[in-house]
Amino acid sequence: MTDKESEFHQLFEVLTDTRKIMLDFKGSVDKRFDAIDQRFESMDKRFESMDQRLESMDKRFESMDQRLESMDQRFESMDKHFESMDKRLSELCDGQSIMNHRIGNLETAQIETNVRLSKIEAAQDKTTKALMTIVELFNEHSK
Repeated sequence: MTDKESEFHQLFEVLTDTRKIMLDFKGSVDKRFDAIDQRFESMDKRFESMDQRLESMDKRFESMDQRLESMDQRFESMDKHFESMDKRLSELCDGQSIMNHRIGNLETAQIETNVRLSKIEAAQDKTTKALMTIVELFNEHSK
């Protein structure tokens, strides 16, 4: 039995040593898994910070979109204003064409009036000369 006891004792020591090795290995594996968990936690924190950054970027883009929309509205109102100005200028241009035509008619009428006045002045000169001649004749007859 001593052989059996010795074998049992050796087997027990081998099992104890194996158990110790396995427990040590389990401890190192647990440490590694803890390190992996810590890495995953740090990665989660990084992803959370990235999510926050992306959310802030989204907010900035939304703000930019709102600004661009307000600029578009301003440009549209400016376009409407320019269209109304174009319409007014077109109406003024049409009115100016009519006025130019009327001014042309007035100039023609003024020229015709000047011609008539010149004829009247010429007739007055003739009348004055005729009257002067009559006065001279009366003066000669009365002497």
